[in-house]
Amino acid sequence: MYTALKDFMILGSIEKGREYTVEEFLDHLHDGSAAALKNARTTLTLNLAMSNALRSLHDNDEIELKKHLDSEKTWHLFPNEEHEFTSDITHIIIKKAVK
Repeated sequence: MYTALKDFMILGSIEKGREYTVEEFLDHLHDGSAAALKNARTTLTLNLAMSNALRSLHDNDEIELKKHLDSEKTWHLFPNEEHEFTSDITHIIIKKAVK
């Protein structure tokens, strides 16, 4: 999913240096990501594959996951107690141009 997410970001014209809400980020992804996001918009919960792809991008310093306490919506990653972002995120900062 990591590789697929990077491809969806390229096809969706995700901009380097921009901070997106999770919802904005998902809106900008290419339509091919729909299977990975099934039901996510109603539950605000990302599946294991998408959660791990976002964590991998974060760990590789390609994006930065953020949790703003005053955010309108909080999205839930598939739980992982071993990662810096165990569950909740609100924003994604694109740190590197996606290639």
